[in-house]
Amino acid sequence: MDFEQLVCYSQTLIILILLVGYLINWRRGIKFSNSKAIVKCSSCGNNFSESEANYCSNCGHMQSHSEGTSLQE
Repeated sequence: MDFEQLVCYSQTLIILILLVGYLINWRRGIKFSNSKAIVKCSSCGNNFSESEANYCSNCGHMQSHSEGTSLQE
């Protein structure tokens, strides 16, 4: 087996592995993009589907802090 043939076969194998990885990530992206998380406001109970929202659109309560942190005294 010549060096050129070895390089050609190894490049073909690398392209196939990259293609399989791309297809797996593409399928995961489709699965996660279809599912939207519903966020419930801890103050007023309003449901909204914006998982990256910092404030509730109904009452304006801050949603970005962890549940264990209380900003009210």
